[in-house]
Amino acid sequence: MEKKKKNEVRPTSLQFPNSDGASYGMGSPKLKKTGAETREELVNSLLSRSDASGAAGMGALSIPNGVTSQPQKGLAQPDQQQGASSFTLQLVQRTLEETLTSVQKSIHEDMRNLHIELLKQFHIQETEMSSVLNSVLEKQAELMKEVQALRKEHQQLRQLL
Repeated sequence: MEKKKKNEVRPTSLQFPNSDGASYGMGSPKLKKTGAETREELVNSLLSRSDASGAAGMGALSIPNGVTSQPQKGLAQPDQQQGASSFTLQLVQRTLEETLTSVQKSIHEDMRNLHIELLKQFHIQETEMSSVLNSVLEKQAELMKEVQALRKEHQQLRQLL
């Protein structure tokens, strides 16, 4: 079991707004996604964030829930841009960590399922081999009885001569 860090925030769904108000969601990875699909989602979300950052440079700051606010004029603007940049970096890092975790879980589940399937196939082959071996042993026992009967008959015929 994994230990979770105290005070660690793990969102189950992230929304990335783009410049036209639509948002791209990064939800819980219950559905299997290929590496290309996951990479495409990340690229789309990063592009939408860069579009939103471009809008922030023109006077509006985009916040991940889709609300925009006007930054204060003057010296506070570079701090806000740095804060937004830091927030964006943390958001991307968390998204990448979640994606990596989901890919690791998916690979682990696939390996587990493969292992179970191999065990099933092994059991089927073992059962078939056991059946064939029992059949061979029964045939061998019959042949041994027949050989012994033929030896007795051969011995009796020799004694008669």
